[in-house]
Amino acid sequence: MTQLFKMAFRDLGRNRRRSFFSALALGIGVALLLLIAAFVQGELDGSLNSAIKLQSGNLQVRAKSYDEAKTSLAFTDLIENPDQVAAQIAALAPVLAATPRLFANGIVTTGDQSLGVRIIGVEPDSSANAPFKDGLVSGTFLTADDSGGIVVGQSLADKAGLHAGDQVNLLVNTSNGDIDQQAFTIRGIYTTHTPGIDNSYVFLPLAKAQVFSKAVNHASAIFVLLKDKADTSAVVAALQSSSYQVLTFDDLNPLLVYIDQLSNAVMVLIYLTVLAITATVVVNTLIMSVFERTR
Repeated sequence: MTQLFKMAFRDLGRNRRRSFFSALALGIGVALLLLIAAFVQGELDGSLNSAIKLQSGNLQVRAKSYDEAKTSLAFTDLIENPDQVAAQIAALAPVLAATPRLFANGIVTTGDQSLGVRIIGVEPDSSANAPFKDGLVSGTFLTADDSGGIVVGQSLADKAGLHAGDQVNLLVNTSNGDIDQQAFTIRGIYTTHTPGIDNSYVFLPLAKAQVFSKAVNHASAIFVLLKDKADTSAVVAALQSSSYQVLTFDDLNPLLVYIDQLSNAVMVLIYLTVLAITATVVVNTLIMSVFERTR
């Protein structure tokens, strides 16, 4: 074995220029693979983490009959006594935060403009609201006892020419099928650098959203953040109930999951292509070395 290594090193020094360029090609191939893998994985991880923090959480607990497509506010589709349910979930060791949220469809009107929005009632003190609090560009966030304030996204504010302190009218579909309207003051404007969210999400204190939509003491879902995504299956098993459905990140974001799987498949093809090019260079060098010694 020692003799073979000696011969190999002598062969490397026999034509140093060729050995250098072969090593350079191999190094560039490996570096390119690492760069592409790191970039793609970083982008995917960033998108997944943003979706978890801003939209779906790691888990959501909902009523069995809740239909997200309809944003139903019927009592049979909502969670009753959501604070108690959230407290029970928050008591689990792997859970970072569990907070009730109420979702409703609405329209913001100001002047001659009317813009469709997604109204979200939140508990202002919950740590799950950190991305929106940290993203405030003007004004302040909500307080639990604020009955006349809302927080809107920067894209929505720019489109309607709104600023912190301005008043707008907000219309909402209520739980009994009617439409209610009320004037609100914009307490703050946030940005998440995600146009789909900044252009449509309007936040109210949960208590006010429940009164406004006539869904008092009810919530659409319990928004759950975990300390570690690896604990998802264990928490789902602990939360199984005949009264509720427990939806994971994969259930709530099928498009992102599909993109992740598609990206992994494309990356395999890229890996094989780069490796094939690198292997071709090395094989070519070996063939040339063999031919040079063939009499």
